[in-house]
Amino acid sequence: MRMRTFVRKFVSRLSRSRDRHPAGRWKKGQKTFLPDLPNEIIHMILEYLNEGDKYHLGRTGTYLSALAIPSIYDSCTLDFVKIDDTDEWVVRVPFLPDMPKLQAYLKYGKSVRNVFLANLFGGGISDVRAAETSLSHMNLLLPHFTNLRSFAIQRMNGTGPPLTTYICALRQALRTCLSLNEVFIMINYDIGDLAAISVLEDRFALESPAPHPHLRDLTVRLGQMAYNGDLAPTYSLLNLLCKMIGDSSLTVQDFKFGVVVPSLHRDFDENLYEQSNWALISRDESSKPVMNLPMVSRVLLDFTEAPLCQNLFLDFCNVDMDEIRTLELWHMSATESYTTEQGVEFFSMFSNVQLIMFVDAIDSQWVDVIFEARDMGELKWLKELRVYFQGVEPPADGSHYRIAESYSSKCKWYDIVKCVDQSADHDDKVAWMVLFGF
Repeated sequence: MRMRTFVRKFVSRLSRSRDRHPAGRWKKGQKTFLPDLPNEIIHMILEYLNEGDKYHLGRTGTYLSALAIPSIYDSCTLDFVKIDDTDEWVVRVPFLPDMPKLQAYLKYGKSVRNVFLANLFGGGISDVRAAETSLSHMNLLLPHFTNLRSFAIQRMNGTGPPLTTYICALRQALRTCLSLNEVFIMINYDIGDLAAISVLEDRFALESPAPHPHLRDLTVRLGQMAYNGDLAPTYSLLNLLCKMIGDSSLTVQDFKFGVVVPSLHRDFDENLYEQSNWALISRDESSKPVMNLPMVSRVLLDFTEAPLCQNLFLDFCNVDMDEIRTLELWHMSATESYTTEQGVEFFSMFSNVQLIMFVDAIDSQWVDVIFEARDMGELKWLKELRVYFQGVEPPADGSHYRIAESYSSKCKWYDIVKCVDQSADHDDKVAWMVLFGF
């Protein structure tokens, strides 16, 4: 603890010094002092530096460069920007105008462990010479990331380059980066992307089979930006992703899934869904694509659109329910229409679950369901239930105390805990948690 306090103070002084010395020129005393530190201390310092500071630190000498380079290139964050007055999109490293051009990743590709591909800010650039590399060069970058561990794509609000750009990058990562063990997909889309999805599906069908990575962690978070009585874009994109992921899902142990469609839960009719062509096709085991997930032991479901999420999870995700030990449900705002019977039926599928977590629960409805399920002989192996309330202060209405006390006689023990997550950027995230033990 004392050592980390020293490191934080040193990094703070380093940053203030850099502010007084442009272009990252630190004081001479600091430069000569750093090489005298043990390697483990330098690595701790690197944890607290931003990418630009790491880059300049690496330029102070050969010894520090050898230590800093793996940290500099460990994470590759790429932002999409558009060249003004053209239809060309390029990628660059955001936040860090003094970082080397992306071609440096060709040289140090073995040091890259994480890739994050997104449209963070939108906007554009006026001079093509300011672009680090064009999108076509992504095909050159990924094969050099021979030790890549995680690949993430994020398309927010449908802005940025076409959907095909993200999907093609994901496709190439799955086919060329066999060291991958984590894939994160967060894509927003609309009805206008439906044609592009169909074109990609036809194109990928013509490609020859390729080796696949053995994933351990898979996240699929989809968002259809508008609902006009048509969920075809969501069904089509799920079909395409199932085909792309293929056998990579066979080794997944941690699976996160969610589909968000604004205002859908007020219009969603489960009976109509069950009769729809998409639902009938999805239940045709001989033809439908699915994500086969036989080894999954932890499942996280985003219940923003609870009825739809539950149906799509069951239709497109082939999970061995008996293997699931941890079940986490987020954003419970769309569950007010669930009856206790429906809730018990849902949880009865997870016969061997040992830990259930509710995050952003709005009331005690689902806690009622858990205890009702146990009274009916379900959830026999459940050891712990956790209910999270986000916020620095406890819920003003005292709901967490009422929930804990009302069920105290039905469990072995209960507790109320304040959870503080101290992230690397020093922003503390606070949540209050009610725990029940069985």
